Amino acid sequence: MMTTIRERIFRSNHRIINLSSKHQVVVKDKEAFYKNSRVCFDSRMSSNLLFDPRTLRSSKVSESCRIFSFNDRRYFSKSCFDLKEEISSRSRSDESDHYSSSWYNGVAAQAVVGSLSGILILGFGGYAYHTWYKWSVLQKMAVAFDPGYDPVLVLDNASKRASNRPDQARPTYKRHDSRRESKEEGNDDDGVDGIDEEFFEDVYWIARKEQDLIDQIIHGKLAGQYWLITGPKGTGKFSLIADAMNRNQADGIAVCECSDNLEIFRLRLGKCLNFEYAEDYIGGLFSRRDPREGGPLVDIERALNKLEKVAVSYSSKKNRPLVLVFNNIHHLRQNDDSYSLLLQLQQRAESWSQAGIATIVFSSDDHWPYTTLRKNASRMSVLTVSDLNKEEAIRAIRAERKKLWRENRSVDDREVNEVWNMVGGRIGYLSWCMKHKDMIHAARAILEREKQWLLSRIGLIVDCDDDVMDEQKWSSSSFLLMQALVEQAEEQSKSDETASSESNYPRGVPYWQARQIMTRADFLSQLDHENMIAIDIDFNVRPNSIVLLNVIREICDDEGFKERLESVLERIGDIESLGRTRELIWKSGKDGDGVMNIKLER
Repeated sequence: MMTTIRERIFRSNHRIINLSSKHQVVVKDKEAFYKNSRVCFDSRMSSNLLFDPRTLRSSKVSESCRIFSFNDRRYFSKSCFDLKEEISSRSRSDESDHYSSSWYNGVAAQAVVGSLSGILILGFGGYAYHTWYKWSVLQKMAVAFDPGYDPVLVLDNASKRASNRPDQARPTYKRHDSRRESKEEGNDDDGVDGIDEEFFEDVYWIARKEQDLIDQIIHGKLAGQYWLITGPKGTGKFSLIADAMNRNQADGIAVCECSDNLEIFRLRLGKCLNFEYAEDYIGGLFSRRDPREGGPLVDIERALNKLEKVAVSYSSKKNRPLVLVFNNIHHLRQNDDSYSLLLQLQQRAESWSQAGIATIVFSSDDHWPYTTLRKNASRMSVLTVSDLNKEEAIRAIRAERKKLWRENRSVDDREVNEVWNMVGGRIGYLSWCMKHKDMIHAARAILEREKQWLLSRIGLIVDCDDDVMDEQKWSSSSFLLMQALVEQAEEQSKSDETASSESNYPRGVPYWQARQIMTRADFLSQLDHENMIAIDIDFNVRPNSIVLLNVIREICDDEGFKERLESVLERIGDIESLGRTRELIWKSGKDGDGVMNIKLER
């Protein structure tokens, strides 16, 4: 039996140095040759060497050799040089066979197959993730319209847990035990110590005449149109919307608060729609473009595209449209970007209302959104929320005073009627007065605060410097309009006998007449934005509230007001005339005689 011992064959310093015969090789050091060669031993002939041609890769053998005879003629039938060439050729063919077999069955084929498999798995996984992500985006956006999801309900429920019980002088928002305090103080006035826990329940307003229509809008019963709810600040526009949302737990309703910054508006829209603008998409690891690269308007367009798919699915299941409310759109700046955003939203509102899949509701305190939307509106409806009339206001005051102070006020109560005459039917002012023990004192405080604020904004400066001429132009023009509004209100109160019984809110003057009074067309929009005047959809200009009307009446009735106004107008005219005048001096004669002054006024 043959035993094969595989070792490294030849070292670099080995070579064949002597050929004594045809079948003999000179080997000087047998042990070194064994150590550095791959040989075969015959168990019967231990002294003989049998060379395996596959083991000979070089012609170098150890220089220390000794002569041995070889009996196997299969390998040594030729000379040593022929043997070396034969061994080299066989080695090359063995290498080629080895490499060719490794391509099909070796490392190269495994590498190619592994790479292709990895690419295919990665591509399939990426496609599956992308498909799942698009599906999950729509599912998350649909959750935003589920009942009870909207943050408006959370805030409203939190406000209901707060106590409405006021202190003796001003309202408080701290919950405390009134019975314990009254016993400690020994104060039993107004029956406060007898109030039970039901006193702390939320106080609801009386039913408004606009509530039924807003309920139908918010609940999706009026499809085929979109709405603009407008009215002065403090009339309760969003309160009506919130009450309608509470009635159906905001099912199919989402509310977005507008902002003057488009980036903030973008984030608020994403929050209300539960949309992340692909910011949570891990495709960015594969060099996807930044989702914010296109700007806020492009991101808003992406959100509206997703919302359209959700609206189609929702309307097909529930057979009613989604409702998306944009509250306080007057906060948008009056620039090109805001106009583009408003037009973008209006285009969606037109197409969605036509298809009946979604209803968009805009809410605004100012007049400019109406004029902007009116240009391209074909399906827009406008609802104006006004103040309470006298009957509604007195009923609200009596109900609230009974719940807050346990007072039984009559319809002809002097204090109630005086509060009505001072603050009118504006809900914001009425709620403030009713939480005070002394309602007359609270109403007077409101009047004084509004008066000081008005004078700080448009106060007249007699003999003003030319640096503040532009400000005084606005102030003087504003007071010219205010004076005309007061005169119109006085004429209306004298001619209209039902004004005191129904409403003390004046009709105002037409928009075109207000421009003629002010002699400036751009000041009206600024006054409207400052909540000094209110412009309705019929383009009537009136004071923003009864409080402001009483303040203007008080200012105009002050002694010397008309003289101050005339003085400021003359001062502005003199400054403008001075700016338009050029003086030329012409001299003739050697001694300077014949001086002539020429004034040119443009």
